[in-house]
Amino acid sequence: MLSRPIVAELSKAESQRISPHKSANSRPRKLRRWIALGAAVAAFALLYLLDARMKSSDLAGFAPKDSTLVVSSADAPRVWRNLESSDTYARVMEAAPQLLPGLVLEGRKASGIRWTPARWSTWFGERLVVARYQEQTGVCVRPGVLLRVAHFFLGLSGAGDGGEGLYRVGGAVLAWRDGFLIASASPAYVRAALSETSQRINLPGDSSSVFFDWRGEPACLLTLRAGETLSVQGWVDFDLAARDAPLTMVGTWPEEPLLEVAGSSAEELIDLVAALVPEYPGSELVRQAFEELDDELPARWAEGTNEFSLALISVDTSEFLAVPEIAIALRGESLLPLLRPPPDSIRYEWSGVTGWFQPWLGEKMSVCAASTPDLRFFTSQEPAMARYIGRLQEGRATESDLVVSFDLQHFSSIAKTLVRRAAEHQLLPRQNLDDVEEGAVPMLDAIAQLGRLRLEARAGGGGMLVRGGLEAIDDPSSTGGADS
Repeated sequence: MLSRPIVAELSKAESQRISPHKSANSRPRKLRRWIALGAAVAAFALLYLLDARMKSSDLAGFAPKDSTLVVSSADAPRVWRNLESSDTYARVMEAAPQLLPGLVLEGRKASGIRWTPARWSTWFGERLVVARYQEQTGVCVRPGVLLRVAHFFLGLSGAGDGGEGLYRVGGAVLAWRDGFLIASASPAYVRAALSETSQRINLPGDSSSVFFDWRGEPACLLTLRAGETLSVQGWVDFDLAARDAPLTMVGTWPEEPLLEVAGSSAEELIDLVAALVPEYPGSELVRQAFEELDDELPARWAEGTNEFSLALISVDTSEFLAVPEIAIALRGESLLPLLRPPPDSIRYEWSGVTGWFQPWLGEKMSVCAASTPDLRFFTSQEPAMARYIGRLQEGRATESDLVVSFDLQHFSSIAKTLVRRAAEHQLLPRQNLDDVEEGAVPMLDAIAQLGRLRLEARAGGGGMLVRGGLEAIDDPSSTGGADS
């Protein structure tokens, strides 16, 4: 039997005899591995560069010529990421945590993919155009390699070929144009976007912004930027008179109104305010009230004034018919005495100030008028005149021609009351109260977290130049409207 030292010596000798051959055989093997790794890296780099080139374009995309709204972004995933990291997004998700998962789930059901900014970029690229055309919505994106390969195999199978260069996938109609993919549920939308007369949408200047082109009334071009909060700037097609002195009646009301507009000419802006009232159940009554207010006020009611503050104080939802509460304060250096009251008006006195009111619908709706040496007041309810006459605060001096402030939290509270009431009385098509609680109410809770929208405007560009954004409300639990 061999001793352990002898066995060890033999093993060492054998390994020395074999190792040169083993080392010689391993060199080609290692080289092949490095070549394979280098080829994989080179292929990945080429694929990455090809993907980036396919997604790149000097255009944002295409949209039908007569689109009423075009929304575009040079880098939609970046805007998405910025929005998710903002304080506004955090507040919205805290108030309505079920809102975004519901939207994501709908997107996942439609596509089979749980969308994130990175996944969107991988499949569809950065360019994005969304447009509204003949009551139909469509999108235009600039995909890279992955979606083009998927579409190539779809074409080989012959599935989804709808003729005329159109493809049908699920409920969507698709078509390619100059490297862009156009998609809509409407074939007419896709054909209009493919036509020679369609719009070529240029890239917005800032890749972290979204550009809105609205062709309704009033027409506007706005850029929305997602940062720590949301900010907006742009142009609105409205003839605004330029001021030669700062506004001094911004924030003059003793309580924060639902909507406040401060400017120079109250007469020309009543129609604008009515047009800016957003759509919600009962909003038509608000617009009608502004229009009727302009009709019912005496002729030359704003004569001698050079500044005003118009406030939609709130909307009274205590009874079935929601009634807006409106107040207007006008200031001038040499105000004329209060205009002669209408024949059917009633003389009245508020806190020692003489005026008159003309009932429309009793106390809920009437034209009330009064004046002090430097101010002229009009309200749509007699109790509102009693609350505000002689109680206006010193306003903030603002270097603008127009200032608009809209309390989205107050709006949300009123809108929730109205949509719930409409559902209870079966006024909403195919929706009951449970549907509203699951759909509209969470959306309105999210809107409440946006705080207050504040816009300032100056005359320019054949219209008015606008800038502003969202402002947080100090006490998010306090609202000016009912929530029942």
